[in-house]
Amino acid sequence: MTEPTGPERLASTEQLRVRLGKSSYSAKDLLRAEAVLDDVSALARSEGREWPNAAVAGADVVAVVLSASMRAYNNPNMYVSRAAGVFNHRVHDSAFATGTFTKAELDILARARRKTKRSSGLWTQGTTRADDEFPTGFVPVDGSSEPFPVYAEDDPFNAYGDHYSGGSR
Repeated sequence: MTEPTGPERLASTEQLRVRLGKSSYSAKDLLRAEAVLDDVSALARSEGREWPNAAVAGADVVAVVLSASMRAYNNPNMYVSRAAGVFNHRVHDSAFATGTFTKAELDILARARRKTKRSSGLWTQGTTRADDEFPTGFVPVDGSSEPFPVYAEDDPFNAYGDHYSGGSR
C-alpha cells in the first residue's frame, strides 16, 4: 500500500476495481490504483474544495474522481489515438484537453465547490454576552410604563441598592 500524499482518498480502490471490470488487483496494480486515486483526489481538491473524505465531498465528486481515475489508470500516457494494423482507436480530444478532467467533470467540481453550508454572502452575527448567572433587575422610568433593566438585587455591582423587581417581566 502506498502512503497517501494528503488527506483521505475521495474514492476507494474497490470502487475503481469494480469500474475497471477487474476481479482483483495484482500487487503491482494495487499500488498503481492507489497512486492514481491519490493523484486524482488531490487534483479534484485543487479544482474544488478541501474535502476531507468522500462522504463530505458527495457522490457527484466521487463519480468524477472515479471517471478520471479510470482514464488515468487505463491510459497513463494520455494517448488520444492508437493504431495496430487495421485497428484504429481514437479518444475524443476533450478527454484530456484540460489535463486530468474533462470539461463536464470540471463543471461538476465547480458546482460542488459552490455548495457550502454557510453562504459567503450576508449572514447574521450574534452579539449577546454569556449569562453571568445574575437575574436582571429593573428600575422605573418617569413617563414610561416599561421599566429600565439594571443590575440584579443580589448582583455585587449593584452598589446603590436601587433594584426594582419589575412589572410584568
